[in-house]
Amino acid sequence: MSGSLTIAAAAAALVAGVSPSTAYTAADGAPPPPGSVTIDIATVNGSGCAQGVARVALSGDNTAFTLSSGSFTVRLGGGAQPTDRRKNCQVNLAVQVPQGYTYAVAGADLDGSANLAKGVTGTVRSDTYFQGGSATVTRSMRIVGPYNDGWQLSGNSDPADLLYAPCGGPRNLNINTSLQVDPGTADPAMAVGSLTLGDPFDGADTVHRLVWKRCPGS
Repeated sequence: MSGSLTIAAAAAALVAGVSPSTAYTAADGAPPPPGSVTIDIATVNGSGCAQGVARVALSGDNTAFTLSSGSFTVRLGGGAQPTDRRKNCQVNLAVQVPQGYTYAVAGADLDGSANLAKGVTGTVRSDTYFQGGSATVTRSMRIVGPYNDGWQLSGNSDPADLLYAPCGGPRNLNINTSLQVDPGTADPAMAVGSLTLGDPFDGADTVHRLVWKRCPGS
């Protein structure tokens, strides 16, 4: 499963499982259903979550939703604790769609900033899966220091890799975003770095694009 990657400066970066962005049209599935789609936050859990600030907004044409949450940062060195090196925030969404339709999360846009010493690595990862299912779509990127700039992970899955919600009843959607920093090849005495999702002052907005299709027999 894959997405595409943009890094906001010409810096050393290793990218895993990433492919060019794909444009979707109605020919790839079905037009979005008119109205009758709702998305609500059921639960928010994780060491990177700021409780009580998460919200979700669906676009008027049912082709995307924006998940807004608090920004969070992972750190290495400089007095950081081992637990500061990795954080995540998982949001469980209750999605209601018209009978006879199903959807997939085709792509996502995430951004933030990083400040990594030479050899230190930062990993951004977004996992999407349906509650009770074993299949997961993962989008990820790895940044290798020296790096001190913004980053963006953005793109669509290949059509063959789309994971659709099961037909026949609602199944909550989970989106788990995680950040991690590691010493990598850095000199242990110089292994210092931080990686941030969103903006510490304005929070984090991630956009998730939807594609639709009709359920069998509908």
